[in-house]
Amino acid sequence: MKSILFLIISSLLFAVPLNAEQANRCHCFRNREFKADNRFSADDYLLTTSFNSLVATTLDVSKKEIIMQMMKGGVAPTDLVIALYIARESGLTPEILLAIHDNGGTWQEILHSQTLKDKQNNTPILKAITDGAATKTILRKITDWMLAERFGITQKELSCLQPSDFTYKETALLFILHKITDTPINLLIDLTRNQGMSWSEIAHNGGMTPAEVGKAVLQKRA
Repeated sequence: MKSILFLIISSLLFAVPLNAEQANRCHCFRNREFKADNRFSADDYLLTTSFNSLVATTLDVSKKEIIMQMMKGGVAPTDLVIALYIARESGLTPEILLAIHDNGGTWQEILHSQTLKDKQNNTPILKAITDGAATKTILRKITDWMLAERFGITQKELSCLQPSDFTYKETALLFILHKITDTPINLLIDLTRNQGMSWSEIAHNGGMTPAEVGKAVLQKRA
């Protein structure tokens, strides 16, 4: 892996933020509201906007910045979340961490670097990254942490789900809908897994559009 110091300097010199006009031109999701004749069409948007709101409110970043980061250099959402979490715990900026990662450094190697080696065991999530856990495992741990931070979700509540049953975004949305609509978790699981309802349909039946769910995450307090 290239020198950490060289990559940090390079990232500081050449990282150019995306301007607001560019961010506003993003139209990644064509379907943003529930449609009875195409029940699953808005699910991707609902899952993404609700998760981005959760990231924004727990990792001290605006939703606009999340969009800008993904547009600017094609940053993968998973990498952005991991970088934001490491930045929160290490004091480095997400831009520096993403630049190092983009130049070939794995998250494990980054935490093994001289700069961050004293942070490796600061939290269970950092330890998992240091130990080389799979990205899927890391994202689930960060999602669980964000839900605990934002809504006070306990490990006992989270343990009712098998990791293979839901993606990290679905896990987040499941508990978000539970909290903002007061719908029991078991009922939500039944609606989506046994009754075949779409996520946006469940939100619609609760009187909320996907955009309103995202806004509620930013406003709701545990």
